[in-house]
Amino acid sequence: MREELLKHRREEFIEPPTPDRIARIAARLAPEVLAERLMPAVHAYGTNSGIRSTPVRR
Repeated sequence: MREELLKHRREEFIEPPTPDRIARIAARLAPEVLAERLMPAVHAYGTNSGIRSTPVRR
């Protein structure tokens, strides 16, 4: 039983985000907040600079 639970949790973290999962998370956030959180990732991907080198506002 414990091994099955660990396997399920491991798969949950490894599983890439699906459109349904993203939609559920995005539905809880205001569009402005979602856009603000996604912009650093989009910038890092577009400039090929890496997510750690992008400035983040907190």
